[in-house]
Amino acid sequence: MFDKELNYFITHQDDLIKQYGGRVLLIKDEDVISTHDSLLDAYLEAQKNGQLGEVMIQNCVPGKDAYTVSIATVGLVA
Repeated sequence: MFDKELNYFITHQDDLIKQYGGRVLLIKDEDVISTHDSLLDAYLEAQKNGQLGEVMIQNCVPGKDAYTVSIATVGLVA
């Protein structure tokens, strides 16, 4: 869904961190359209502007953890 935006973030991650490190970015296509103090602030801004589903919300932090999700499950023992 956000292939272009994610690729932009990964490709430019080092430069984005220098400029916006620690902020939360709203990215559309290959542009940072705004920066925010928290995920909630970024979400509310996108919602207010009718951009949910059109912009990617991205923590601007270093490393692969910024854009990688790991999901684990734990089995129940009876």
